[in-house]
Amino acid sequence: MTLFEMTVRKGAETDRTVGFPIGEKIEGHWSEWDVPDSTYASPPMLWTPLPSFNQEDFSQRKTGVLVSGNLSYRDGFDNTPRRNATFCYIVFYDSQRRTLNSVSCDEKPMTERIKRAISFPGNKIAGP
Repeated sequence: MTLFEMTVRKGAETDRTVGFPIGEKIEGHWSEWDVPDSTYASPPMLWTPLPSFNQEDFSQRKTGVLVSGNLSYRDGFDNTPRRNATFCYIVFYDSQRRTLNSVSCDEKPMTERIKRAISFPGNKIAGP
């Protein structure tokens, strides 16, 4: 699995804003690791440290977290190729519902955006 993360300040909202508008970067990094065997009923959990995460700013909807990446896997059947699944989410606090929320995003441009912002391949951290 390869995971890219960026914690961001809330950007300016417009009449076209859906979810959380992305503002300036607070911090970001990437990691890669081998995921233990899992099943559809028990997919791997995404985990990454957030060194600059501030719970109060997050709960006041001042910050959000972007995560994107890919999971390369084998489906368990003989003679089948390795498969790749990509993912991308903008995670934020929904102050109206008082719950954690996320919206999906387009993985390829978001991963490229994060890579530029974190000076990839710099800022690599150890996976779980």
